[in-house]
Amino acid sequence: MSAIDFEYAIKKDVRNNPIVREVDEARQRQLLQTVGIVGFLSLVILFSAWMAHYVSDAHVPLHGVANYDGQLTQQWGVHSRWEATVFERYLNQLTIAPKPIAPIKDPRGFIFTALLQDYQLAQTVLKADRDAIGNRDVYDEAYYQAFFAANKSILEQRLNDSIAAVAAMIAGAWEAAGKPEMSPNLPSQPQRRRRQ
Repeated sequence: MSAIDFEYAIKKDVRNNPIVREVDEARQRQLLQTVGIVGFLSLVILFSAWMAHYVSDAHVPLHGVANYDGQLTQQWGVHSRWEATVFERYLNQLTIAPKPIAPIKDPRGFIFTALLQDYQLAQTVLKADRDAIGNRDVYDEAYYQAFFAANKSILEQRLNDSIAAVAAMIAGAWEAAGKPEMSPNLPSQPQRRRRQ
């Protein structure tokens, strides 16, 4: 077979190839529609995660005060001890059971209220830290047990409030958007009958 015959055979075969026939305008439209939906859903997920982070941050008592890490009272690191270490150490002892709240229609007002609650709880957290360390120089097991015992109810309350708030913020945004349909299924086109 000559090079010209071979090239002709390839072109003839490609035109009759079912893969090539299926890549038509309908498939292109379907791709664009899917990309648009996936892009939209990706943005919904991105902004929901961003909002969840900040709504949750608004439920951490030390985020609502200037002495957010104990730096003004020589309690450096109290922020991570309360927010991360105690949570990670004692997660299995926490009761996580958020109570649903109505969709949030005024996010800014809601967040300021959460920060005011943080402010009111911050002194309790700072006092518990001072009491738990006492005269010791090490944040040991005894420290964490005492710190957790003094903060368990606050930690549970703020975690549960945070979870409920995130759900209510998302529900409020969905309502404000006109309650659009949120189908997890991407649109599909009926399969075409193949004819020889």
